[in-house]
Amino acid sequence: MNLNLLYLNKLRKVNKPFFEKIPFYLTLLVFDIDDFLKNSCRIKTAYVHPAFPSKKTSLYKILRKNNISIINENHTSNIIKINFIDETFQSIRVSSTFHINDQAYDISKQFIDSIHEKVFEYSTLIDPITYTGKGVEKSNLNAKHDGKIIQFPLDKIEADKIYQIIIDNSEDELYVDYRVCLVKSEIPIIYKKYKTEENRFTNNILKAELALKECIPIAIQEKIIEFCKAAGCNFCELDVLKDNLTNLWYVIDINKTPYGPPAVLSKKDKKKAVQILSESFYQQFIK
Repeated sequence: MNLNLLYLNKLRKVNKPFFEKIPFYLTLLVFDIDDFLKNSCRIKTAYVHPAFPSKKTSLYKILRKNNISIINENHTSNIIKINFIDETFQSIRVSSTFHINDQAYDISKQFIDSIHEKVFEYSTLIDPITYTGKGVEKSNLNAKHDGKIIQFPLDKIEADKIYQIIIDNSEDELYVDYRVCLVKSEIPIIYKKYKTEENRFTNNILKAELALKECIPIAIQEKIIEFCKAAGCNFCELDVLKDNLTNLWYVIDINKTPYGPPAVLSKKDKKKAVQILSESFYQQFIK
């Protein structure tokens, strides 16, 4: 059965000229045939909607590793349904029959902090009008990477910005972000990402490594899992920081359509990470 005939004209809203789509569809056909043979002459599919995942995403690599073809149609061959779109405020709703991120409609910084305060019982936010000292200004939207340190108080505030405390996550003249991968009720992998001071609030990583899971205390990991449940996410990656001054841990960002593993990770560790994530995904969602 050639499932490409089923969904060739149904999705993939790829904004490219038709002649550029041909290699894309041929690649999918090769994958379908490979999956068909590896799954005892049966194709298993994942209904990924509303958007189709890039090859750079963790989800794409995980599904490929598990020999699951990706389609954008609700079909009898689907073994899992995944809500997938890179929007801070998701405008398209999915049905409750979806297995992954079916309630993840808001990943704004403001919302993330409100969930953080409920779960961790402390917040990152400051009042920009009354607070005195230095703090961080950044966009409320996801994945803008535009944070900057400014002096408070302010005379006026911008509606699309949020204002936060400075978290001292320095380590040996670099700044450390913990990238926590959540698969349902499990944290199978934590990446440790290092940034220079000038790239502290950007997505430009100097180096990264697979960290021991014990690098984040178990009690904090349990809070992170609780946090994701409250945010409506059961497959995502989170940016987590530890403040050196207070020893408090902060979830500062959540990404439900993550790219990964980190590009600067070694080839060996990238392969290992995809394997671990794929096994976790299978155990948590497929088995």
